[in-house]
Amino acid sequence: MSSKKINLKGKRFGRLLVVKGTDKTRHHSCLWECVCDCGTKKLLTVNNLLRGGRNYTGTKSCGCLAMEIITNHKWNITHGLSKHPMYFVWQALKQRCFNKKDKGYHNYGGRGITVSKEWMKFETFYKDMISKYKRGLEIDRIDNNGNYCKENCHWVTCKENNNNRRDNIINKLTEK
Repeated sequence: MSSKKINLKGKRFGRLLVVKGTDKTRHHSCLWECVCDCGTKKLLTVNNLLRGGRNYTGTKSCGCLAMEIITNHKWNITHGLSKHPMYFVWQALKQRCFNKKDKGYHNYGGRGITVSKEWMKFETFYKDMISKYKRGLEIDRIDNNGNYCKENCHWVTCKENNNNRRDNIINKLTEK
């Protein structure tokens, strides 16, 4: 259907009110002058208004709506550290403690080991542990029967961590 045949004048699309059609075109489609509730004027095609661009939901504002959502909803903004190696460590320790399908669950969550309430937020885990972190180190619980928390965890090498395992022969000899 040609955009020239559709009369959108006076129609509302989200925060946009269509004021008038123009003689201008974009991609062979007429441009309609719209006024956003915030007062910004914008030229949009029928496709922009009815179907939207890439997300197919239709244009709802001049862009002010997206900025308002980002500004007012802190949950919409991440910490920006999801690619940091400590993020993967944090994810893995939660899996060991809470996911019954995790191969290590029986040694952690299955034994009652859990993660402190504070460490359920990555930002807190990161703040507590970043000062001593170096690439290649592993997280270790000082008391193997204790939970994952600031007071019971530190960074160690792979060798130190393996020596501290419950199934380590040296550990079993010293327990007797």
